[in-house]
This record gives sequence, C-alpha cells and structure tokens, in this order.
Amino acid sequence: MISVKVDGLADLANRLKELDIEMQTRLLAASTAAAAATTRKEVELRARARFTERTGTLFRSIYVKRKKGADAFQSVYFIGIRKGKRYQNLKLRFGKNKGQTVNMDAFYGGFLEFGTKRMARHPFMRPAFEAKKMDAVTAAKERMRRGLTKFGLK
Repeated sequence: MISVKVDGLADLANRLKELDIEMQTRLLAASTAAAAATTRKEVELRARARFTERTGTLFRSIYVKRKKGADAFQSVYFIGIRKGKRYQNLKLRFGKNKGQTVNMDAFYGGFLEFGTKRMARHPFMRPAFEAKKMDAVTAAKERMRRGLTKFGLK
C-alpha cells in the first residue's frame, strides 16, 4: 500500500475547524477523492499506453474505493485492479455501453506490476503514483479551497 501524508496545510486545517464535524468529514472525503481520481486517470493512461490489448480489460478493471477511516478526520482511498470470478461477464448498468456484457477480471494485473519468477515486472501503478503525487496533492488542496469558499470561509 502506498500512502502520502501531507504536511503544511495548517491554514486550510484551521479554516476547516470552523465547520461542524459532518461538513469537515464531507470536505475531507471530497478532497481526497479528487486526489485519488487524479492518480487513477494516470494509472489508466499508463495501462492503456503500455499494455495495448484488444479487450481493454486491464484499464477497465482499475477502480477507486473509499475505506471508512478509524476516526472522522481520516480518509483513505484504494486504487486497485478488479480480479476474481465475480468480475467475469458483468452486465454494465450505466454509461454509453449500458446493457453490454464485459469481462472485468484482470487477475494478471499483479503479475504485470510485480512480475513472477518467469516474467520480468512491468510496473504501471507505482510510476503513475510517483508521477502524479504532487498533482494529486494540488487537486486535494484546490478541492478543499473550493469547498471552504462554498461554505463562506475564504
């Protein structure tokens, strides 16, 4: 698991404390979601560019999932690859291809990222994270600033 701890956000944190706890939690979740979305886009781009395949299963199976934090001021998002039988032959419920059946089982994503004893590793997730981590922090800060402005805290 890769994690980033951002320091130096004292001014935003002080303004955030002026809101009630529910609004603080929502704003924190929204800002970390913006950071996760930025990183996910880069992971998808690198997966498409590096592993061009006919089906598109690998980049379609990349997901972002929010994990409930231990306390109200912790927001954790996972970026991963769907794998397993339950992701085979899924019927899409929304989007332009609604109703189409697709395979979203990219069990081999871990093999590509970390390699095997018979295959060299071809990482695409970690380099994407490293390339976009400062952009993700910027996206989180900007989303938090917009939220604070929305609530009247400049």
